[in-house]
Amino acid sequence: MSLLDRIGNANVDKEAEYLIDELNEEFEMMIKAHTILGPARIAELGYNKRRIEAAMGEVQENQLLKSEPMLKAVYGRFNTGDIVSVTDVTRFMKEVIESNGIPYKHRFDRKLIELYFEISDKRTNSARYYVFGKKKLNI
Repeated sequence: MSLLDRIGNANVDKEAEYLIDELNEEFEMMIKAHTILGPARIAELGYNKRRIEAAMGEVQENQLLKSEPMLKAVYGRFNTGDIVSVTDVTRFMKEVIESNGIPYKHRFDRKLIELYFEISDKRTNSARYYVFGKKKLNI
């Protein structure tokens, strides 16, 4: 192999490496999306960047909501069989999410506590309560 051939091959490798680096920077979000969501979910979202970013945010938010500090806080406060007012549950969940620095952008409603417990409703004259059933996650 001549010296010119070696130099040419070296430059091709460097060019390819440079292009890969550029693509990684430019399409970092898509690479993350492929890893986090998978190709089928990306296709379901119509390859729409805004939808993909929102879906990735939801996955990451869900991971934070199911993190060990959150599980310890929620399971330390509520137990199977508890009957707690909706207002108290909502207040607690808001406080614990904020104190754990989770950027939660949704309503503090039943769906949130249902990540942790099976829930049923109980009503008295003017008050609403959650009846805590089986735990859904383990610490």
